[in-house]
Amino acid sequence: MKISMDELEMKEFLTFRLTNEHRPYFGLDPVRDEWEEVEVKSGTTVYYDQEDVIRKVIKFDPFFRFHYTEFDTVMATKNRTTILPKTEKGKEKKITPTNIIAPTPSGCTVSFRLTSERLGSGIHAYNPRNHINLPIDSDNNLHTLDELRHWITHYIETCPPDYFNKVDRMRTMPHRTIKYKPGDIFRFEIDRAHYGFALIIGEKKKLSPLLPDEHNWNSLMTVPILFRFYELKTTDKDLPFEDICSYPLLRAEFMSDGDIIWGTHDIVGHKQLEEKDIDFPMHLSFLRENHGPHVLRFSWGLGTAIADKPLDMEEVKTTLEDRTQCDFSNRGVALSLPMYELLRVLNCEPQFGEWSDLLHPNNFQKRQKVYEWFGFPEEMDLDTFNLQHNGYTRQQYIDLVSSNYKLLKHPVIRGANLDCNVD
Repeated sequence: MKISMDELEMKEFLTFRLTNEHRPYFGLDPVRDEWEEVEVKSGTTVYYDQEDVIRKVIKFDPFFRFHYTEFDTVMATKNRTTILPKTEKGKEKKITPTNIIAPTPSGCTVSFRLTSERLGSGIHAYNPRNHINLPIDSDNNLHTLDELRHWITHYIETCPPDYFNKVDRMRTMPHRTIKYKPGDIFRFEIDRAHYGFALIIGEKKKLSPLLPDEHNWNSLMTVPILFRFYELKTTDKDLPFEDICSYPLLRAEFMSDGDIIWGTHDIVGHKQLEEKDIDFPMHLSFLRENHGPHVLRFSWGLGTAIADKPLDMEEVKTTLEDRTQCDFSNRGVALSLPMYELLRVLNCEPQFGEWSDLLHPNNFQKRQKVYEWFGFPEEMDLDTFNLQHNGYTRQQYIDLVSSNYKLLKHPVIRGANLDCNVD
């Protein structure tokens, strides 16, 4: 029987294994001599100890050209036919690939993905029980197993002296739930040797009661926080707080609060917010709902404006390149910290792409046209817009946050001076 090159490649992929020399560098337990390797089904392999407990799982994802996942676990079985429940109310489950990968692993997980037509390569090592991962600065253009093996060798050879402190933190840190508030500064790992810092400036869930129904923030998913990167990349994990605050801030954007509440990134201090700390994304939407007329909406901070005068829809479509769902909005929520945006700025590139950012240098003429449609002044700033469109100036926003949102319980005139002496 003739075997195609794809089949030969797949057979080669299915034989790939990390070695016991490799495993500690990714937080994994070594394979013990007494463990037995058993293939449950093509692409799914487990390792049994002498008591028929599954200690390690290796899984290949069939939806990718090559996607290898290995994780450590403790999964008791009965005669290697069923998985025993962990509680008295649980039920035995047949040993299948689906039932093996369903429970959260008790140990760490590593995954390797080679470049395919759909995605670039990726390497991730993390502990699903404490949400901590290793800061792996991986090559995103690995095509073959030989290239992957070479990358692993190079990665191990170039680990910094304190690398296993990071591995131990990932393996042993207990699950945590962290409280946070605007003004908190958190530290994150850019790669194995470098750190960055960011400032939390807002919590969308606490601002939601202030938003009009038509505000673009109402469509945000997850639990978003508003934050700003410090334009800083350092090898000093314990950089003095005053030094951190002396660096300029990048523009504000949203991310899910998961990395903060689970302690993936450590909060290292708190500062009193100042006007220079406050920034908001600029959102423009061109929507058509329920087969009605198109509506052009502009939000910046808590203020929002709707173009209420007749517009030439063809001109709008041409200017916005016929994007009829969401235009120049930056209103998505990053599920994890988008460090690549900080690296762009450090590499003297714009933080956001031209496609999504109305403030991108290449979009000056588009922005001026949008301002014309809404009747905005050419040099409009954040405070001016919010004063005129029922929002909050930067100082009013700081007063609101400083009062722990108690002002939400009192009637206020948006855009006017706020009385912050709240009992």
